[in-house]
Amino acid sequence: MQRFDQEPQIGSQRFLAAFDFRAHGATQLGDPEKLRLDVFADDLVAFMDHLQIETAVLGGISMGAAVALQAALRHPERCVALVLCRPAWLNGYMSAPAIAAYAEVVRLLREPSPESALQRLEKSDIYRVIATQSADAGKSLLGQIRCVVADPNLREAAVARLQYLPMGQPGLDLESADGSTRTNSDHGNSERPDPSVLFRPWSGWCDSRRVDPEACT
Repeated sequence: MQRFDQEPQIGSQRFLAAFDFRAHGATQLGDPEKLRLDVFADDLVAFMDHLQIETAVLGGISMGAAVALQAALRHPERCVALVLCRPAWLNGYMSAPAIAAYAEVVRLLREPSPESALQRLEKSDIYRVIATQSADAGKSLLGQIRCVVADPNLREAAVARLQYLPMGQPGLDLESADGSTRTNSDHGNSERPDPSVLFRPWSGWCDSRRVDPEACT
């Protein structure tokens, strides 16, 4: 966590803090059934409690942005503003190609050689589809296997992320991976939020200190 000044004319200070989600970075896997956005959002608030921060500007990139939004919806009294960069799953549920890609990576990670799994993913049709639609998404898929190539001990966490995170969205079943998803009408016609986005010219680096969410509860 690092302190940095806001605009000079205001003269106030802010703290920038970040933590690794469960089964990400330096945080342990724990119960794989808790790899859900709503749990991550509650972990974020527990992290704030651990740091004795009552309210904050919440933000993130991709899944981090989705978690920040979930935290704002679940704990609106703790969020004063949102900074969201290409939030995941904001405008709909995970696409059929993405579900199929996750299922394929899980299958490959269960094979003995992660190096072979990486090569097979790079040559697969589903990877080409995903990478064509989004280069960042393609890199993310490869990264799920590359982390296991670098450290085979991360295999369990990587498989759990890919298996359980999609299931944290209502209506998704990674095990079937048949390309079908439910529509909003299957979930009570729940409306998608239209969050306010706040961008401020802050600068500063988050340090390398990591906090396990389990230690904040």
